[in-house]
Amino acid sequence: MAGVRAGGEGMGELGGVEDAPGCAVWAGERKWKLSELMRPNEDVPKMRMGLFPGWQKQYQDKNVHTFEDLVRDHTAWVRANSGVRSRLADFPQATQFIGLYLKQDDVIVLYEGHYRAAAVALAVYDGRPIPFLQNPTIALTVVEGDAKPLLDHLFAHKSEA
Repeated sequence: MAGVRAGGEGMGELGGVEDAPGCAVWAGERKWKLSELMRPNEDVPKMRMGLFPGWQKQYQDKNVHTFEDLVRDHTAWVRANSGVRSRLADFPQATQFIGLYLKQDDVIVLYEGHYRAAAVALAVYDGRPIPFLQNPTIALTVVEGDAKPLLDHLFAHKSEA
């Protein structure tokens, strides 16, 4: 994906990535790579929202919408979100996201970092991009082939949690 630079000093293969509570992607069985987001104000809004009902409930079609879509289509909801507001007020300069890179679709589905991603997307939408002093990093694992069955399974599992 453009704007994501794999490796770099102090970056590379990761170990010890664990599943978020109630959302199993079999993290411990996957290879993870730490990458740098070279253009965070461009690339973060284009990431798809992950498998969390609180975020996905804004749309009938699940697992296809980006943070850019969310801000454009549900601006008031995003602005009212206290988690997003707190990140906008004091965005953490040293920050890391976790995501699934869907190779077939050339897109990242965010696994961790939704409030920060929504804050970045809202700031860009408002014409006030986040002034990053250092580029964020993202731990990524590659999902080969058709990811829809995996995402549908994960969303159904997360919805039960």
